[in-house]
Amino acid sequence: MLSPVNLTYRKLYDAYDALLEANPGKSLKVSNGMVMFRESDEIYSCTLAADGSIDEDTVGAISECAWNDADNCWDYHPDSETTVAEVNNPVFIE
Repeated sequence: MLSPVNLTYRKLYDAYDALLEANPGKSLKVSNGMVMFRESDEIYSCTLAADGSIDEDTVGAISECAWNDADNCWDYHPDSETTVAEVNNPVFIE
């Protein structure tokens, strides 16, 4: 289990990487209608289209630029507990 205490971008990235490596060909559902997926040893995020397919116009490598160091979470999350919940209770899609 990933702890919200002293959470860092690197710890979260490594947790995403481990989950996605253990579930090849699947994407991890995250907040805001987005998914994370692994390709060529890189982690990408994108939004899902209304039909559940990947919106290719939104695909991009995840970046520390969207990380909130003050709250130890993504900028779009209210706190680190919300951020780790997606890893500790993963939901995958094909």
